[in-house]
Amino acid sequence: MVEFDANLNPIEPSGPINFNQSPTSPTPSTPTTPPPVFTQPTPKPPTNNYLVKRLVDLVTLVVIVGVVIGAINMFGNRVSNPTQPEGLNVSADATVYATPDIAKVTVGVNKLANTVANVEKQVTDISQKIKDTLTTLGIEDKDIKTTNYNLYPEQSYRSNGTSTVTGYRAQHSYQITIRDLNITTDVVAAATKAGANEVGQVVFTLENPDSKLAEARKEAMSKAKDKAKQMAEDGGFRIGRLMSVNEYNDNPIPLYDGMGGGEKVVAPTPEPGNFSIKVTVNLTYQIR
Repeated sequence: MVEFDANLNPIEPSGPINFNQSPTSPTPSTPTTPPPVFTQPTPKPPTNNYLVKRLVDLVTLVVIVGVVIGAINMFGNRVSNPTQPEGLNVSADATVYATPDIAKVTVGVNKLANTVANVEKQVTDISQKIKDTLTTLGIEDKDIKTTNYNLYPEQSYRSNGTSTVTGYRAQHSYQITIRDLNITTDVVAAATKAGANEVGQVVFTLENPDSKLAEARKEAMSKAKDKAKQMAEDGGFRIGRLMSVNEYNDNPIPLYDGMGGGEKVVAPTPEPGNFSIKVTVNLTYQIR
């Protein structure tokens, strides 16, 4: 390698040049340190305390959800249940009295014969005679209604479990509506004379009780309204709109006379009397 001085003149080497000399090896660089490797620790199995804590958390969550759902349901039922309105509840009742305008009695024929044909003929003949007799008393066909007709064999049972037909029984019953109460006794007597051997009790009632029910209802409503106004005045508040009305009534209870029995029974004179019809109303008002 030729060196130069300050004037750029070549400097002669002081000794022989060794052309076999190996070039100077570069200084080796410092090796780079690799980045540290982080290893994930092996997970440890959960301890008993951890499992208990998780179980407590789960139970607490379930309890909270249940309380919330219960509160929602209770509030929803309170708002949406129309059968329990909130407000001022008042009730009142009224009773009216009525005199029966019709009577009803059941008469019938009960016969036994050795054949079906014979028993049917007997019952048919007597039934027709009863209807004809009632017609002469002014009872219309629409007021003579068949309520029962039965035909069945009569049997005799032996000790060995077998049975024998001994005859045939037929029953035919009518319900008679009597609109003229003055002839009630005559109707029963005429029916038994014509061959009826079964007579039920005489029932006195109203043909159409709706008008009497309406009368009792109107009076009960008036009483309930007056009662609500008085309670509002005494309580120092005002009542608003009517939110609900409930009605309970005792349907007219028929009056029964003691008639009844077989064909030789002599019917006493019936007394219709009076009966009561009661209506109760329950009103709910909004409170202002």
